[in-house]
Amino acid sequence: GLAIEYNINKKISLLGEYNHCFSKIQNGTYSPISIGINYETYNHTFQLIITNSTQMSTKGVIGQTYGNITKGELYFGFNMSKKIIL
Repeated sequence: GLAIEYNINKKISLLGEYNHCFSKIQNGTYSPISIGINYETYNHTFQLIITNSTQMSTKGVIGQTYGNITKGELYFGFNMSKKIIL
Protein backbone atom coordinates (compact mmCIF):
# COMPACT_ATOMS: atom_id res chain seq x y z
CA GLY A 1 0.00 0.00 0.00
CA LEU A 2 0.83 3.66 -0.02
CA ALA A 3 0.50 6.14 2.85
CA ILE A 4 1.32 9.83 2.85
CA GLU A 5 1.31 12.60 5.43
CA TYR A 6 1.71 16.25 4.45
CA ASN A 7 2.40 18.69 7.30
CA ILE A 8 0.65 22.01 6.77
CA ASN A 9 2.10 23.42 9.98
CA LYS A 10 3.24 22.09 13.39
CA LYS A 11 -0.31 21.19 14.47
CA ILE A 12 -2.18 20.25 11.28
CA SER A 13 -1.38 17.61 8.67
CA LEU A 14 -3.22 15.91 5.82
CA LEU A 15 -3.27 12.13 5.57
CA GLY A 16 -3.84 9.70 2.72
CA GLU A 17 -3.72 5.93 2.41
CA TYR A 18 -4.35 3.44 -0.39
CA ASN A 19 -4.01 -0.35 -0.50
CA HIS A 20 -4.55 -2.22 -3.76
CA CYS A 21 -6.92 -5.19 -3.43
CA PHE A 22 -5.93 -7.93 -5.87
CA SER A 23 -8.93 -10.19 -5.09
CA LYS A 24 -11.83 -7.76 -5.68
CA ILE A 25 -13.19 -9.76 -8.62
CA GLN A 26 -13.44 -12.96 -6.56
CA ASN A 27 -15.08 -11.76 -3.34
CA GLY A 28 -16.60 -8.34 -4.09
CA THR A 29 -14.15 -6.29 -2.05
CA TYR A 30 -12.68 -2.96 -3.13
CA SER A 31 -9.32 -1.32 -2.64
CA PRO A 32 -9.43 0.73 0.58
CA ILE A 33 -8.70 4.43 0.24
CA SER A 34 -8.72 7.02 3.01
CA ILE A 35 -8.10 10.73 3.35
CA GLY A 36 -8.02 12.63 6.58
CA ILE A 37 -6.73 15.47 8.68
CA ASN A 38 -4.67 15.38 11.88
CA TYR A 39 -4.89 18.11 14.49
CA GLU A 40 -2.36 17.94 17.32
CA THR A 41 -2.57 19.79 20.62
CA TYR A 42 -0.16 19.55 23.54
CA ASN A 43 -1.42 16.15 24.81
CA HIS A 44 -4.04 15.10 22.25
CA THR A 45 -4.17 14.15 18.59
CA PHE A 46 -7.52 14.31 16.76
CA GLN A 47 -8.07 12.63 13.39
CA LEU A 48 -11.01 13.13 11.03
CA ILE A 49 -11.11 10.50 8.29
CA ILE A 50 -13.21 9.78 5.18
CA THR A 51 -12.84 6.25 3.81
CA ASN A 52 -14.61 3.46 1.96
CA SER A 53 -13.80 0.94 4.71
CA THR A 54 -15.77 0.32 7.90
CA GLN A 55 -12.97 -1.73 9.49
CA MET A 56 -10.19 -0.57 11.82
CA SER A 57 -7.80 -3.57 11.84
CA THR A 58 -5.29 -4.29 9.08
CA LYS A 59 -6.97 -7.60 8.21
CA GLY A 60 -10.38 -5.94 8.01
CA VAL A 61 -9.25 -2.92 6.00
CA ILE A 62 -7.30 -4.86 3.37
CA GLY A 63 -9.53 -7.92 3.05
CA GLN A 64 -13.02 -6.68 3.99
CA THR A 65 -13.60 -3.29 2.36
CA TYR A 66 -16.99 -3.43 0.64
CA GLY A 67 -17.54 0.33 0.11
CA ASN A 68 -17.66 1.33 -3.56
CA ILE A 69 -16.43 4.91 -3.97
CA THR A 70 -18.09 5.30 -7.38
CA LYS A 71 -21.47 4.65 -5.71
CA GLY A 72 -20.74 7.15 -2.91
CA GLU A 73 -20.24 4.49 -0.25
CA LEU A 74 -17.99 6.57 2.01
CA TYR A 75 -17.76 6.55 5.79
CA PHE A 76 -16.67 9.18 8.29
CA GLY A 77 -14.34 8.24 11.13
CA PHE A 78 -12.95 10.02 14.17
CA ASN A 79 -9.95 9.05 16.29
CA MET A 80 -8.52 10.70 19.37
CA SER A 81 -5.36 9.74 21.17
CA LYS A 82 -3.88 11.15 24.35
CA LYS A 83 -0.22 11.36 25.24
CA ILE A 84 0.37 10.45 28.89
CA ILE A 85 3.49 11.97 30.41
CA LEU A 86 4.78 10.25 33.54
